[in-house]
Amino acid sequence: MGDHMPLALLEADRRTTREQVYEALRRGILGGALEAGIRLIQTEVADALGVSTTPVREALRDLAAEGLVRFDDYRGAVVQRPNLADIREIYNLRIVLEPAAIRQSLANLTDEELTRATDLQDLMDEERDLGVWVELNNRFHAVFDDSKSPRMNAILRNLRDSAALVVGFSNRVRPTLIDASNRQHHLLLKACRDHDGESAAKIVEEHVRETLEAMERYFAEASDPQR
Repeated sequence: MGDHMPLALLEADRRTTREQVYEALRRGILGGALEAGIRLIQTEVADALGVSTTPVREALRDLAAEGLVRFDDYRGAVVQRPNLADIREIYNLRIVLEPAAIRQSLANLTDEELTRATDLQDLMDEERDLGVWVELNNRFHAVFDDSKSPRMNAILRNLRDSAALVVGFSNRVRPTLIDASNRQHHLLLKACRDHDGESAAKIVEEHVRETLEAMERYFAEASDPQR
């Protein structure tokens, strides 16, 4: 595949606002339609989505802040490629923080929030578009943010946003991870219904650690000339 964006892949996402341009590009990146290394040329994106270049430029800045796009001095906006050092940093932080956060949030979790998480998981069970699944996954985990811990919530949102590229990439190179994630989500929901904070914390830790280990194996295999 060349290094230019496959414009036809965005035909179904013709939008007119900054948020909609952002969502279309983000979904394409997370789902793999816009592969790592592809140039996102503002005029081409604008033409494909039927908008001016202004919302495209703003959306690209938002994506860059999220770590999904980087700006190259020579090539302009380019879809970011995950690297193992960043993955380790993000996921090791999540392994420490997310179990502690779920223990704390479980005491304040409402029936309405639990129902919302269950509804999101029902959608994930049926979703086949990886970009959509990653967005649903982010929203699912956000349900468990504790409203009484705004500082922790901000840290976890930042980590989850940074991890979104990894989640999409890991599920493309290890497709079985989606089914495993869905199963773990159901176990987490059961632990929450049972008000079992320790089980919920263990499930969350295993859930995060499994993605990190899958990425460790992927990069080890990719660098092994015997494979």
